[in-house]
Amino acid sequence: MNIAIILAAGASSRAGQDKLWANIYGRPLWTFSYEAFRSNKNIHKIILAVPTGKIARFKKHISKNTELVIGGTSRMDSFKNALASSKFQDDDIIIDHNAANPFPSQFEINAVIKNAKKYGAAACSSACSDTVITSKGRIYDKKVNRENIRLMQTPQAARGDILRKAKLTNESDLCGALLNFTKV
Repeated sequence: MNIAIILAAGASSRAGQDKLWANIYGRPLWTFSYEAFRSNKNIHKIILAVPTGKIARFKKHISKNTELVIGGTSRMDSFKNALASSKFQDDDIIIDHNAANPFPSQFEINAVIKNAKKYGAAACSSACSDTVITSKGRIYDKKVNRENIRLMQTPQAARGDILRKAKLTNESDLCGALLNFTKV
């Protein structure tokens, strides 16, 4: 089974507004991510992690076969809450996606599923086009060769047995669990 976990419990603290509910062409921003997964024939179950006290607000926008769970204080806490509710099997593919990234393509969703089945885990990433530098305090130190730098994106996917073994304690651990696997 392919289980999509869509993380929509964030506080949008960096955005200065609740970006998930930003009106985009008459719809809340997060619904674009949700619809991309809902319309994908390879997704068998969707779990939507939402903030405490907001279930009713989200419920108005979802289909009946979507499970709502209360998210946590961090992205990883929300992921773990959703994961705990899924009763996944070792050969299931669990896909996580940040609801604030509104336009995952069908290609990306299908590719992370296919590659997670083949390699155990997969993630979308993009090449780094910015100049990357290091600093020591307030002084720029050196330029970093960006040729091998990838910017991690969602969707990300992993087989159930991989997730059972991963130490999911903070944001970097999910990416760390995926480091030895394929990129899309």
